[in-house]
Amino acid sequence: MAGLLNLGKTDDAPDEGRPTTAALYVRGTRFDNTAAKFWPSLIDEVFEAFPARPVIELSAPASGPLGRRHLFPELEMQREMDRMLESGETMEDVLAELDMTGPPAPVRIRLLRGGEAVLDQVLPDDCLDAETFPCLVAWLLEWGGIPTSGWDGPRQKGVFAGDDRGRKRGYLVSFTVVTDHVKEGLCQRTVTIAAAMTPAR
Repeated sequence: MAGLLNLGKTDDAPDEGRPTTAALYVRGTRFDNTAAKFWPSLIDEVFEAFPARPVIELSAPASGPLGRRHLFPELEMQREMDRMLESGETMEDVLAELDMTGPPAPVRIRLLRGGEAVLDQVLPDDCLDAETFPCLVAWLLEWGGIPTSGWDGPRQKGVFAGDDRGRKRGYLVSFTVVTDHVKEGLCQRTVTIAAAMTPAR
């Protein structure tokens, strides 16, 4: 999951293969899902490129509320496949619908230092887009101990500590999730993260 920002790289330059997180321990529980690998990898890359450790802001449009279903997207995918089979919908129908709606919107990242953006770009769509973004946001809320009933509120703040025992490093992450309702059925979700590196426990 290295190279999310492609800083200082050309299209022909290979990834340097920096070691990435295999699992993250939060309150003693081991997590090896995509979110547990994404957030530490993003923080590592930002801090490596910007030693002053800017605040990380990610934003994307959203078309539905956050819920526990976003913690386990593979189960949601299986339910959707079952629904397709029961309704007789074919993969060609799904592809035709996707062709009409177009690809998912990108996720924008900004790195902020003193309120000024030192980086403003979109993340590669093969690593993250507006459809997969909620699955990562949901895990922040889960790790932050925020009740599910409040996940889709206008502003949620939380903090958690995560340990990468394999690489002997820890992360103290403070985050804010802001959901701005643009119009019925459409909103903009923005996640702001301030992180610090700590020794792994």
